[in-house]
Amino acid sequence: MAGKKVFICAAAEDAGYYGEIVTALDAWEVPHTELGVMPGPVTSLPDTIQQAIRDCEVFLRLCTTHTRQSDAVNLATASFQQLLQQEHGKGRRLVNLIFDQAYPLDDDEKKRLYIMAPGKARARWLEDLAVSVGAATLTQQLSRRALLGMGVGAALTLASGGVAGTLLVRQARAPQQEPLLPVRAKISGNPRFSFALSDKPAHSSYPAILQDGATVYAQPDLENDTSTSPDSSVYVLSAGSQKQRRISIESEPAVPRLNPVQSKLVAATNGILFLFSNPGGVFGPSQTSALIAVSVRDGGPIWKVTTALAGRPVLSDGVVYCVLQDVTKIEANAINYQTSLNALSLQDGSRLWRTTEYSFDTILTPAVSGGRLYIGSYLDQDHNIYCLDAKTGKKLWSYLTGGAVLGTPVIANGTVYVGSEDGYLYALDAYTGALGWRFASSVSFYAPPLIRDGVVFAPSQDAYLYALDARSGAMYWRAYMGVNPNRDNLDIRSSEANPVAVYRNVVFATLYGGLYAFDMRDGSQRWRYIPVEEDLNTISPPVISDGMVLVGASDNHVYAVNP
Repeated sequence: MAGKKVFICAAAEDAGYYGEIVTALDAWEVPHTELGVMPGPVTSLPDTIQQAIRDCEVFLRLCTTHTRQSDAVNLATASFQQLLQQEHGKGRRLVNLIFDQAYPLDDDEKKRLYIMAPGKARARWLEDLAVSVGAATLTQQLSRRALLGMGVGAALTLASGGVAGTLLVRQARAPQQEPLLPVRAKISGNPRFSFALSDKPAHSSYPAILQDGATVYAQPDLENDTSTSPDSSVYVLSAGSQKQRRISIESEPAVPRLNPVQSKLVAATNGILFLFSNPGGVFGPSQTSALIAVSVRDGGPIWKVTTALAGRPVLSDGVVYCVLQDVTKIEANAINYQTSLNALSLQDGSRLWRTTEYSFDTILTPAVSGGRLYIGSYLDQDHNIYCLDAKTGKKLWSYLTGGAVLGTPVIANGTVYVGSEDGYLYALDAYTGALGWRFASSVSFYAPPLIRDGVVFAPSQDAYLYALDARSGAMYWRAYMGVNPNRDNLDIRSSEANPVAVYRNVVFATLYGGLYAFDMRDGSQRWRYIPVEEDLNTISPPVISDGMVLVGASDNHVYAVNP
């Protein structure tokens, strides 16, 4: 099926939209060219772009909050509008495909054809697009070829071509497995109940909530508790029965003549809790900072390593992988330390190997899959993603990005997904490090993405949650994580974007003290819940347990929310 010649125009920050639009146009056999990425100040357009604009019949402009600020988009639009005036619109049309609900249509744009994508099913706005580019008429039954491009209907049997196994197709199958959750009439959460872990508010964070299989562990944030016996206990929670079991854990002694400090829960796996005690503060070790492994049965210690932990430990095949900071020299009031990537024996904490070859430093957490370890870097202009042999620590490959790599990589189906401060989310071949695709955001991807059924759910520091095709990087939708009204005066880029969670047809994300629920089929917001109405409240990443969404808030409570 052929249509009109299309020119696709988008701001450099919105380049991620190209993949999805191009895939649909290719499936409809619609000829097209695109503006492409033209970052920075643009004073004129290349001759090839100007010729493509003159040749096109449909000027398709992808509209977001970045559109009006793009010099390239403004120049291209002005060039096409000049053609419209000269030819009185004969055979040409300008179509605005709007991806942001907040995009302000001016009076001239309201008179032209525009398509609203926010809150609308992907198939619906793609069908509108098919009509606007001449691939179908308003009354025409779309052909099998067109349906393949939209990812509905006949795409159920598609093995290759188009966007393989699209989000809508997967959701069409979902009701056969488990029922979809209904959309709530009001934008509000439904707190079923809460666990009071402590009567003291958290200092600047939230309780630790970690999941090991079906078991959920929680610990209040009492890092700056000034009492003589800070509580390091960990609680076992059951969202279904509201029962709690307390695992008593001794607080670690601080430097001589000072009170003990809380041993903070940092990981839970295979019936073992990992805690970190650091009287010296967040960054850098002290003489008594320690990584501790305890049993969940009685809280008894299994082993203890005097060191400082940077990031979180990861367990695989009986080995604990983590970035550590070891004291090398103490001079007067200064403590010198060396950072290294380590493999520790789960049995006794002994070091199987360590490497200081790369610029690993604070807050980095590795990922392990298929006998390989993946980790990012950011010191000394080292902006690589590294792949190491998990048994030896030997480097297998590295991939250089344009910015610091602070997030934890995620490995799925032979692909490594990780964000960089250069504003891109990267998809690399897990075996060779070859680039599969990269997707651009206006800021950076920090939190690890979640991959479910071939869809990548990636929260960005620009306060949007992106749903991308895992194979191509084409964007299905993006959803704005509406900022907590109490935090609107703060810079969204300075906030920590937390990992997301999925339950049935709903994806959950937390930001600025709010828990947000989005329909995973089209990104429409279903509800939001803000447990603590304070200016500086924070909230933990969501955890799914017994059909509930568990989050910890800055009042040191864990809230179980009905999804």
